[in-house]
Amino acid sequence: MGTMQLSRTDNCIDDQIALYGDMVYRIGILYLRNPQDAEDVFQEVFIKLFSAKTQFESPQHRKAWLITTTANQCKNVLRSVWYKRTVALDELCGAVEDQNTDEQSDLTRELLTLPLKYRRVLFLYYFEGYKCEEIGALLHISTATVRTQMKRGRELLKCRLLEGEIL
Repeated sequence: MGTMQLSRTDNCIDDQIALYGDMVYRIGILYLRNPQDAEDVFQEVFIKLFSAKTQFESPQHRKAWLITTTANQCKNVLRSVWYKRTVALDELCGAVEDQNTDEQSDLTRELLTLPLKYRRVLFLYYFEGYKCEEIGALLHISTATVRTQMKRGRELLKCRLLEGEIL
């Protein structure tokens, strides 16, 4: 009996979700600020991953594809007619507090209140470990724009944290 070649999804679905699931969900929260919508995006992204015929060159290529696909799926949700643009802040913070300490929760709560352009670059830099050049390529913006958004985002975050006497 020859060796049986496994299909792409036979043994890797659980592995891929374990590796990238938290990241995809957090990006969904960053964009949509709603756990239910983030879960819907999570499902759509992984369905696309396993139905796509894309051959990934490396784990970094797969991760970049997932980040881009998640961001695009979130943008589709934001453009949809049925999307509600208001979310209770305590509901939002409850979705991420389970994974954080109290100090991290305060920081995460404030990060999630920043405008999207600042949230996404700060998330990719600090939580996912991307460099400014890589973030620019992922988001299709210049490296200078990434650096400017990071600087402004950090300043805004610092002001908000100082106002709330969190630091």
